[in-house]
Amino acid sequence: MKRFKSIQPAIAHPVVRVSVPASVAYDFESLTKVTQKILGQLGCGGCHSGRWIQYEIEDRFVVNENLEVNPIFNGIRINEQVY
Repeated sequence: MKRFKSIQPAIAHPVVRVSVPASVAYDFESLTKVTQKILGQLGCGGCHSGRWIQYEIEDRFVVNENLEVNPIFNGIRINEQVY
């Protein structure tokens, strides 16, 4: 009788992508606060729970007819919701 190892499917946590302005990305205290808020939204305010949080510096801008340049999002995006 042959014995086969049972194969357990790998449980992969999705990547959490967060776009932040440079002023947040390069400020440790601000980034720490953002991380805590995101972790709270994910259900565990004290740990990453195996999730990978990928921070991206916001690089999408819009220019109006007065040549004013503004970021598309002024808040923090989590799954396309602005907080």
